[in-house]
Amino acid sequence: MEENETPKESAVREITEETAILPEHLHFIQNGEPPRQLDQRAEILAMPHFLLSEEIEEGHYHLDWIFYAIVDPKNFDHSARKTEFRWFSVEDLRETENIFTNVRELALKGLEFYATDNINE
Repeated sequence: MEENETPKESAVREITEETAILPEHLHFIQNGEPPRQLDQRAEILAMPHFLLSEEIEEGHYHLDWIFYAIVDPKNFDHSARKTEFRWFSVEDLRETENIFTNVRELALKGLEFYATDNINE
């Protein structure tokens, strides 16, 4: 997260930076109540679907907040991509060998989550 950035703003920025996708909306798992400001100094934050601790190299870790998003295809500008990008079907996710195990598992969990109509806007 950047200074003065909310978790949702950070998620939107990261998605846009990494994929050139502008999310239609983000669905956050709520822990009893929706995110809200409690007072001038404190707020209840949206909970990510998962927290992922990932060792990038020996002694260098990233803590990733995993959120799921629905993307409106008209918000996806293919020309803005700087690296290769492709969509995966569920079958592709399960069968493609060059996908990190953690990416595969969390992507499948996200698809399962949305397939069960757990979306609250």
